Amino acid sequence: MTELTIGVNWLAVMAGAVIAYLVGWAWYSPRFFGERWARAANVEYSTTPPVAAMAMHFSGMVLLSWFVGIMAREGLLATTLLLMIAGAVLGYGTDGYLKIRTDGKLINAGYWIVSVIVMIAAQALMPG
Repeated sequence: MTELTIGVNWLAVMAGAVIAYLVGWAWYSPRFFGERWARAANVEYSTTPPVAAMAMHFSGMVLLSWFVGIMAREGLLATTLLLMIAGAVLGYGTDGYLKIRTDGKLINAGYWIVSVIVMIAAQALMPG
């Protein structure tokens, strides 16, 4: 269990999670891709997103940033990016099952890749 906690840069983990979450807030806002994504996903766009979904999303960002922190400790950030690209491709495929249009799939995949890049940058810029 110590491999999950020892030597992890917790400040960078939290900074990466918070910044990636805020990027998502902007990414899916009406100013950027929010309304276009909603049309592509065939859902009604709301400026007041569900609180439970936001809490779950933030929890996921913290867990993903924690994973990035572990990989940074091991010097495997390029491997982390490869895993995230694989995850974005899998998410793209899943979005196809949900009948989300191509532009919506690209918006989602782009956000996941940018999120991990933000987390990697937090690890690189905030040495522990």
